[in-house]
Amino acid sequence: MDHRELRFKLPADLPNHIYATVAHAMFSVLDVAGIADVCSVLIDDGASDADLNEAFDRHSEFYPWGAS
Repeated sequence: MDHRELRFKLPADLPNHIYATVAHAMFSVLDVAGIADVCSVLIDDGASDADLNEAFDRHSEFYPWGAS
């Protein structure tokens, strides 16, 4: 086995900005666990790159890698 998989099922009517926030939060958890550099967060086609960027911009100041 070259990788393990963990899936989350979210409501289909979840707004894109919340979906994007969850995606970024999950990556933050991987980073805190020290495994972000060897993991991937795969997203569906429902959220655009702009949605993901907006969520990142809104919350990134609170992410561990933003701390100095």
